[in-house]
Amino acid sequence: MLKSQLPMNEHYAGLYSVMQDIPYCHDSKGPEQTLDLIVPWQVSLEDPTDKTYPLIVFVQGSGWQLADNGFEVVQLAEMAKKGYIVAMVRHRNAFKNNPFPDYLMDVKCAIRFLRAHAKKYCINPEQVIGLGTSSGGNAVQLVGLTADDPQYETSDYSDFSDKVDVVISCFGVSNVVAIKDQDEFVEVTQKLENSRYSNTLEQMSPFFQVRPGRNYPPFLLMHGSEDTLVPYNQMPEMALRLDSDGYEVETVTVVGADHESNFWSQQVWDKILNFITTHLPVKQ
Repeated sequence: MLKSQLPMNEHYAGLYSVMQDIPYCHDSKGPEQTLDLIVPWQVSLEDPTDKTYPLIVFVQGSGWQLADNGFEVVQLAEMAKKGYIVAMVRHRNAFKNNPFPDYLMDVKCAIRFLRAHAKKYCINPEQVIGLGTSSGGNAVQLVGLTADDPQYETSDYSDFSDKVDVVISCFGVSNVVAIKDQDEFVEVTQKLENSRYSNTLEQMSPFFQVRPGRNYPPFLLMHGSEDTLVPYNQMPEMALRLDSDGYEVETVTVVGADHESNFWSQQVWDKILNFITTHLPVKQ
């Protein structure tokens, strides 16, 4: 007979859970306006703690439809283990009569909600990272470029800011005008058109929204060189647009990678983490 003893995990070190389907608007319309949080057990079990964590606001690519938050949850959980609260934000579906800027307003509302509830979820409201893929990359780029812009605000949590301190876009759509005639985007861009906004597709294109003399956060743009959905040239063109106006931007080409799929590697996640920690180091 073998007998042994092991110490307990008194402070739940390394243990995380997912808090699912949290509505973030006062009049949230079902699952589309909800978010999932990956948090340390101290937070989910309401164990008193004064510690706060930087926040990663993640928007999964969905073609501006309803995102599957389970797609990257395992990888994002690894980010949580590095010391971050991760919020996976869903937004309204363009195919359900939700044109631009509904998805952008939703992501901004979620950020304000999280700042408003920072104490409850142990979030450091001064350290917020926007991370998005594909159409989600489009969303976080726009968030970075339109901080606290009243035309994209609702009355929800209006005392709080929707700005982010870092923007990371992976194979994000920077120029919607350039892809509107691609077979994959014809229908959805028509759904996103909004008569209340002139030149809607330009307005929802980060490339056309860069303005000189603003206080934009640093941008990390990553793209696969063989992307067959969102053309690779969207990344260098967006980077040049930011750089020409003097803004901080870094680009990473994932050699040979297509859209999503084989784009992801440990080296990609390491680069994302390194960019975050360089600009927003986790406070111990």
